[in-house]
Amino acid sequence: MSRLLSHANAVVLSYSAFYRPWRASHCRELFRDPKVKFSGYKHPHPLDNDIIVRIQTAPGQTPAQAFQAAAMRLEAEFRVMKSKFAEEVARLRAESAEFE
Repeated sequence: MSRLLSHANAVVLSYSAFYRPWRASHCRELFRDPKVKFSGYKHPHPLDNDIIVRIQTAPGQTPAQAFQAAAMRLEAEFRVMKSKFAEEVARLRAESAEFE
């Protein structure tokens, strides 16, 4: 993580994200935080899994805190989607068993 000299609460960080929708979802989730002023990502090369994220926050919250909070909210959202999917699969299997 490298801090930008032009802004006190701005950082540029690089991490590996293999799952492509995760990249955009994370930046969208950052925008839901009212203390995040700017969030954007760049994928330098299609064959690399690395992305570069820039986050700028309002005073009172560090970019690292915003990044981690967004990741935790996304993880919770994905858990809910997974459980709803599993429930629906179970329901459809039970329905199809009735017709056999």
